[in-house]
Amino acid sequence: MPGGAIAALREARLVPYRFAGGRFHGGFREDEAPDTGRMRHKAGVRDVPAPAAAAAESAPGARLDGRYLYGGPLWAHYGHVLVDCVHRLWALHEDGGAGWDGIVFTGVIGLRGVRDAADLGAARPPDYLGALIRLLGLPDLPVHLVRAPTTVARLDVPEQGTWGHGPILPFYRAHLDRYQRHLQDSLADRIAAAPERVYLGRSHLIHKGGVVGGSYFRDAMARDGVAPVEPETLDLGEQLALFLGARILAADEGSALHTIQVLSRIGGRVAMLPRRAVHAVYDKAIRPRAAGFDVVTAGADIVALTDRFGTMSPGCLAAYARPEAAFEELRRLGLVSGGFDAGGFHAAERADLAAARATSPDILDGWTRAVAELRRG
Repeated sequence: MPGGAIAALREARLVPYRFAGGRFHGGFREDEAPDTGRMRHKAGVRDVPAPAAAAAESAPGARLDGRYLYGGPLWAHYGHVLVDCVHRLWALHEDGGAGWDGIVFTGVIGLRGVRDAADLGAARPPDYLGALIRLLGLPDLPVHLVRAPTTVARLDVPEQGTWGHGPILPFYRAHLDRYQRHLQDSLADRIAAAPERVYLGRSHLIHKGGVVGGSYFRDAMARDGVAPVEPETLDLGEQLALFLGARILAADEGSALHTIQVLSRIGGRVAMLPRRAVHAVYDKAIRPRAAGFDVVTAGADIVALTDRFGTMSPGCLAAYARPEAAFEELRRLGLVSGGFDAGGFHAAERADLAAARATSPDILDGWTRAVAELRRG
C-alpha cells in the first residue's frame, strides 16, 4: 500500500502546545521540527515551534523509551479528533502497528477548559479517540498525551493525509479505502438498516450556535418522512453507518459533518444548511467524498448574529435572508414537500431565538431587532 512521508527522529523533544492568538505555540523545537510534524491549515501552517533556547532551558520532564508514532496535537473536541488526529495513523498500516510501542499526542493549553499546566496534567485523551481508532481497524496501541516536556527515544512522524481546509493527498486515498472496507464489514447490519433520507440537526443545541428558524426546516423534513437525528445521541459507529447507508443526508453545518472525513467515498448526497457565509472546510471535506454536495442557501443570504455571550465566535447564530429559497432547494432535493409557510417559519425563528439562551436581555434584544429588520427588508 502506498504511503506518505515519515520522519524518523531520535531523542525527539516535545513540549505541550499553548494556543494563543489563533496559533499553536510549542510542540517540537524549532531546530528539530520536521515538515511532517507541522500543523497544516489551508495553504500554510498554524503552529509556531518552541524556540530552541527556551526549550533547552526547560525542565527535563518525562521520557519515553522505545519507538512511538506521532499523532499530532490533541484536545477534547469531537470535530478536531475527526479532522486532525487520525490522519497520521495511516502509518500503522505499514506493519500492523507491530513496530511501535504506542502513539504520542501533544496536549494543548488554552482550549476546551485546559487553562494551565495543572489542568493539562489532569487531562485525559477523550474516549471517542480510542473508539475511532478501533472502528477504523487500527491496532489498539497505548496512547500517551504529552502534558509536560518529554523526550521520546524514537519517534516516527508521518505526514497528515488530510486536514481541516485541506485536500485528500493522493497517497492517502488508499488508506481511506482500507478504513472504509473495514467499516463496511463491521457495520454491515447498521448500514443496511439506515434510513434512505436522514437529517442530522442541531436546533436542539441552538444555544451552541446554529440557524434561527432551523427548527422549521427540521419539522418540515420530519413531516415528509426524513428521519430526524440528534448526532450527539449516537455513537460513532451509528453516525458512520448513516453516512454509508443513506441515499441523501441533510445536516446543519457543524461537527456531525466532520464524520465524513474518515471515509473515502459515500454513495449518497449531502445537503448542508450552513450558518457561515464561507464554508470552505466543508467543501474540501465533502465534495471529494460524496456523490453530490448541495448547500441549500447562498452565502449572501446568511446574516451573522452574535453568540449567546454577545461575541463573534464559532458558536454564533445566523439568520437566512430568504428562507423560502432554502426551502425550495430542500424541496428540489426531495427532502420536503408542499409550500413554504412564512408565518410558521417566523414563529420557529422567534422560538429558536428564545431557546438560544442569551446571557443578557440586551443580547436577545439585539438578535430580535436584527431579525425584524431582515424581515422588513
